[in-house]
Amino acid sequence: MDTNLKTNKMDIKEMLNKHNELMENEIEALSTKLEILENEYQDLRIDFEDVESDYEELRYAYKALKDEKAYERIEKEKDNNTYVGDTNDLYVMNGELHISYGDEKTLTMCAEQLFKDLPFIINQVCKEQKKMSKMYLKMIKKALK
Repeated sequence: MDTNLKTNKMDIKEMLNKHNELMENEIEALSTKLEILENEYQDLRIDFEDVESDYEELRYAYKALKDEKAYERIEKEKDNNTYVGDTNDLYVMNGELHISYGDEKTLTMCAEQLFKDLPFIINQVCKEQKKMSKMYLKMIKKALK
């Protein structure tokens, strides 16, 4: 009986040693996988930062191109356009709105047509004002950093 007990103890020790060896191999394999995943994560993070940077560059380039095209269009149409920055005087007479601006220049508009166009004009001016406010707020935040 002592021999059986010794044999069982040896079998158990051998099984434990094999189990420990298997666990060590598994831990080593998992460590290697973890190291590979960490490297892949770093590579992906770097790739993401590159993509993010490229996106910002493209966004600014697109905006600049869009602004440049708008400027070119305005320059081409300059002779056909009247820019009114600041107004000096506004008055209505005989169904017409008179807007005085610059050096004694006057823009005259039909009051009835202007009334029909007001919903669109107000909508667009409000959108532009909101856009400009956001832009100035971003510029202020950037300046404060």
